[in-house]
Amino acid sequence: MLKTNFLLSLFLFGGIVWMASCMSGNSSSGNLPETVSYNFHIRPIFSDKCFKCHGPDPLQRKAGLRLDIGDSAFVPLKETKGAFALVPGNPGESELYKRVASTDTSYQMPTPDSHLGTLTEYEVALVKKWIQQGAKYEKHWAFSPAEKATPPSVSDEKWVKNEIDRFVLHRLDDMGLKPNEEADKERLLKRVSLDITGLPPSESLMESFLKDAAPNAYDKVVDQLLAQPQYGEKLAIQWMDLARYADSYGYQDDNIRTQWPWRDWVIHAFNENLPYDQFLTWQLAGDMLPNANKEQQLATAFFRNHKYTEEGGVIEEEYRIEYLLDKTKTFGKGILGLSIECAQCHDHKYDPFSQKDYYQMLAFFNNTKEIGFEGDVSVSKPAKNPLMSITDADKKALLSFVNMQDTSALTVSVMGELQDTVRKTFILNRGVYNQPTVEVQPAVLPAVLKYEEASYPKNRIGLAKWTTDKKNPLTARVFVNRLWQDIFGRGIVKTTGDFGMQGDLPSHPELLDWLAADFMENGWDIKRLIKQIVSSATYRQSVKTDELKLKKDPENVYFSRGPRVRVKAEEVRDIVLATSGLLNKTIGGPSVKPYQTKGLWEAATSGRGVLATYKQDHGDALYRRGLYTFIKLTVPPPALMLFDGSNRDQCEVRRSKTNTPLQALMMLNDPTVLEASRVLSQTLLQQGLSSDDAIKKAFHRIICRNITEKEQKILVAYYNEQLQLFTDKKLDAALTLKAGEYPAAENLDINKSAALMKVISAIYNLEEAITKS
Repeated sequence: MLKTNFLLSLFLFGGIVWMASCMSGNSSSGNLPETVSYNFHIRPIFSDKCFKCHGPDPLQRKAGLRLDIGDSAFVPLKETKGAFALVPGNPGESELYKRVASTDTSYQMPTPDSHLGTLTEYEVALVKKWIQQGAKYEKHWAFSPAEKATPPSVSDEKWVKNEIDRFVLHRLDDMGLKPNEEADKERLLKRVSLDITGLPPSESLMESFLKDAAPNAYDKVVDQLLAQPQYGEKLAIQWMDLARYADSYGYQDDNIRTQWPWRDWVIHAFNENLPYDQFLTWQLAGDMLPNANKEQQLATAFFRNHKYTEEGGVIEEEYRIEYLLDKTKTFGKGILGLSIECAQCHDHKYDPFSQKDYYQMLAFFNNTKEIGFEGDVSVSKPAKNPLMSITDADKKALLSFVNMQDTSALTVSVMGELQDTVRKTFILNRGVYNQPTVEVQPAVLPAVLKYEEASYPKNRIGLAKWTTDKKNPLTARVFVNRLWQDIFGRGIVKTTGDFGMQGDLPSHPELLDWLAADFMENGWDIKRLIKQIVSSATYRQSVKTDELKLKKDPENVYFSRGPRVRVKAEEVRDIVLATSGLLNKTIGGPSVKPYQTKGLWEAATSGRGVLATYKQDHGDALYRRGLYTFIKLTVPPPALMLFDGSNRDQCEVRRSKTNTPLQALMMLNDPTVLEASRVLSQTLLQQGLSSDDAIKKAFHRIICRNITEKEQKILVAYYNEQLQLFTDKKLDAALTLKAGEYPAAENLDINKSAALMKVISAIYNLEEAITKS
């Protein structure tokens, strides 16, 4: 019999096995590359084994030797007269090579007491060949312009569907791996529907796609999905994480705010396919554009999503500086993919950013009308100055996408510059708000792209132009990588928020550069980029694996198979609501408060403000998408947090991935899942279906494929077992069917309804229900 505890064990065991496979890795081995690159072959070795004593940190540097900069690496050694660490073309005269190759512990580097470990034979051979080839240092790969290399020739031209596949297959050829065949139509449709809309395909779409035998059937369905308004909602989830969107101010009192019209704008912008350079420009400096309209002003709410204090007795300037630090970090991490915040208190330890660079960038945000404190929670307002109002007239005109549910005016926190003065910016000693030192002017990061003063004014307009300049090596790369991560589960660069020296190297650098350059060449068109990715043979592969692939590519870094990834926290909820027929597809509007365990807000509140107690919504508001769930910063929604949702406390570009018992327990007991199971059960029985046919249809709606004979047999047996228990009054059917507030269907056999509900709940608890594969 298929018992609930058996499902729980199966769910947990599957997660543990999956985690174990992902944690295993593959070591560097094989033939030496034809050309040894400092960035991709040598620097990772130096970073692990050498930079602790011979890197950028002057306080830790030994013997005056610095190996992270070429000019310093070639100077005579201070402590070994007549010797050089590196002699281009001559490993035998290079002290560095002689020491890393030595087995004499009194001479060897790294020294045994450093506990860094010795280099492997392969690493020593790489260093030797690099020196033989001239020991050429290179500018950090991410700070060099993205170049559109010619896609390589490959072993199987028939497999290739677009340029992406050439780069991927070329790498697989080098590794002795073959790509998978295309996934079957049922699984492929579910995958692409989840990736584009965040929702499973409807029954009608599944039926029409399976019947369509045309060569372009898949292309047609991709276009159809991209045209749905749910596409904008799907993309908005990752942008909410990046922009640290929340519905409360945070800190102790954590009162309500109304930034949701900005969320409506993000959804609208994605659906309208606003070019990414324009999408960024409006959010960075929409208020400063010539004749800026209200939509462009609303976009700047991006920078005002950070926490605000409403605690009495605070120092206003201290918190104003905190808000500036947050804006600078969000811009650096979210848009440039850099850990620029590491230079807040001192020069960056690894990247070529000084503390002066940091405060020059902060200066772009330091001339707004924003202040650090507008009063405590007793005088709390839903938006802070500078703000804009949205009236019913605005809604009927330019801001028609804002889902105002009444005619009252809304206020939103936005950006706004001081008009008659320029606030001075200073480097802060150790980052302390009241310890200013040297005055600085607005300027960007010269190591990334030097600021062209003739073209760019020293304000946020100039910052936006610099950011979206096609010569900027980071902006397009970072966005393309984040989209790739959203689709494949990991980016081409794994460290999505760190493209700096300590970030991971790209698994396919030429592919990333090609996509970034192509993205810019084609008008920063986001829909085109997504279609390009999901149309590739790389994306369309089945998820099947074998012993060789698990050995050589255990984490699917090289895309030797299709992506198999659990959906995001919000989409777990969306799948349950959509497949049960409960989903309220209204786009935009205020956030909602679905079912939640009692007492959570009350246990973590100061007792002040309108959010001191949780007031659950009712009716259609209970069935909104996860994107619209109310985010209170001090108590984020538990259902989202259990599935690794972002707490929105700060800019986040890559969610953690966990498999825990609590996730399985939530799927078994969550009121929304139980209610959805009940509603779908009663819907199917109202259609006059037999129990066997109802189970088939429920499985098809939730899993998005036909049920197998074995699966049908197990679930029918489970249904019969539960039906007998309800009939014999060993289980209470009426109590079971009380789940949720949605009205119950009348004139149905409650025992059959409850038994089918238990089966549907079991289907929702299958790993496949919330996994794209």
